[in-house]
Amino acid sequence: MVIRDSFVHHSGQLGISGVGDDVLVEQNEIAENGISGFSPECAVSGTKFVKTRGLIVRGDYVHHNLGRGLWTDIDSLFEDNLVGLHDAEGITYEISYAATIWNNTVRYNGLRFDV
Repeated sequence: MVIRDSFVHHSGQLGISGVGDDVLVEQNEIAENGISGFSPECAVSGTKFVKTRGLIVRGDYVHHNLGRGLWTDIDSLFEDNLVGLHDAEGITYEISYAATIWNNTVRYNGLRFDV
């Protein structure tokens, strides 16, 4: 899967979601997703990737999503992203190993304390 140079916005639960190997998410704007009233505990976020190996999220502008901004597990690379103004965490990495998270700007997240 490759998602490049896209504007992903105003989706009901998730902006981008996927499973698989060698996924590339690059140079996108991912904003204002999670607008349908789902509970933040039900994977409301800008992105949610599961069971991915070789996921690269690079150079994206991720902002104003309800819930989390970027959310993934297992073998992932997050680099050169601007992530901010989410209700919960800017970047969530769980049940995981082999992550590289570097050179991101992550600010003004966790704006709702009841999430």
